[in-house]
Amino acid sequence: MCLIGVHKSTWILTLLTILLVLSSCGKEQPPVMEEAEDPCDCATEVSAEFEILEILAPFGNWESDIRTSTDVILSQKNVEFKAKMENADHYTWYIGTEVLDTRSVIRYFDDAQVGQQITVSLAVRSEPNINCFPNDDGYDSISKTFEVMYKCDSALMEGWFRVAPEGSADSLDIGFDIRLRKVGPSAGNCHFVDIYNYNGLGDTLDHYVAGDYLWRNYRYVKMDGIVAINPYNSFYYEAEIDFNNEFHLYISRGNPVFNSQQDPFPEIYHGRKL
Repeated sequence: MCLIGVHKSTWILTLLTILLVLSSCGKEQPPVMEEAEDPCDCATEVSAEFEILEILAPFGNWESDIRTSTDVILSQKNVEFKAKMENADHYTWYIGTEVLDTRSVIRYFDDAQVGQQITVSLAVRSEPNINCFPNDDGYDSISKTFEVMYKCDSALMEGWFRVAPEGSADSLDIGFDIRLRKVGPSAGNCHFVDIYNYNGLGDTLDHYVAGDYLWRNYRYVKMDGIVAINPYNSFYYEAEIDFNNEFHLYISRGNPVFNSQQDPFPEIYHGRKL
């Protein structure tokens, strides 16, 4: 066999192969089909899960828009019970002797109920998604029990807290003491507040009378008032303890409503109660 002929044939075959590959690369390839979204990814079973939302202030105050999830409530409070499932076919609440059929219910708890264990139940019926949940019968019910505590019992939100500024590992301890005011028009409203080491420099707001600017839920407290803290004229803080017992705190000095010289560096802290 002629080796030159073999090499020539091999070279021609290799060239044709290269041209074929280059030609196929230049053609438009068919689109890759994306994986179809599973219609059950966003589907949910019929559920009677509901939230207990303590309303911060009496209706008529803008603070009444602030509602915090809780497992204990303070007396003299409105509380909203709200089903998590939207647009169910039927809701049935059982609160004491009452039977109600709306998605959410608001009820007021006064001092006469302090120390009581209150049970609230919800039953939900709705058309089930049997394609995604073949065992769902379209019915669910849940009962929750909570305690009513006296309105000035802010024990959970008082004491010393070890916190670190957001984004930092350097911690400091800040203390809070909310006490009953004995005399004056606000007597009995727990408006005396001591805040220890509020700026991390050892300074204290001692016996600060917050007046009507102090609002409390069992797991949340908010204060906004006019007090001289040079060079600013007011002190504002919000604090909350979530269901994981993590403490979250926001502090600022200066309120633009009263003074244009606002604190340019408000602090956000996260931590725990000591």
